[in-house]
Amino acid sequence: MTVVKLSILLFLRRLESQSRVVNGLIWGAMAFVVGLFIATLFVDIFQCRPIAYVYDMSIPGGTCIDQGGFYVSTAALNLLTDLVVLSIPIIITWSLQMPLRRKIAVCVILCLGGV
Repeated sequence: MTVVKLSILLFLRRLESQSRVVNGLIWGAMAFVVGLFIATLFVDIFQCRPIAYVYDMSIPGGTCIDQGGFYVSTAALNLLTDLVVLSIPIIITWSLQMPLRRKIAVCVILCLGGV
């Protein structure tokens, strides 16, 4: 999913290169998506101490993180990045010079990609 978000953000970066606000939002979203991926990867790898405790629960003194909380927080942050990626085309479209009805139609079409 991270690769899909990054490819959409790179496409939007290529589409809109004039607005500093949109460019900052795109680069910030890309940094956040990559950072979230790396953090999730490391937390998933090192979720138990010692690491072998993940698949061998007979090791004495092993502990793990609260996996339920980890999954909920990761899902919430992924939902946040989804909403940010979906909002960028709306910001780009809203600054175009076209009738309001057409802007709404274009926004709906662009947001269908997130469904």
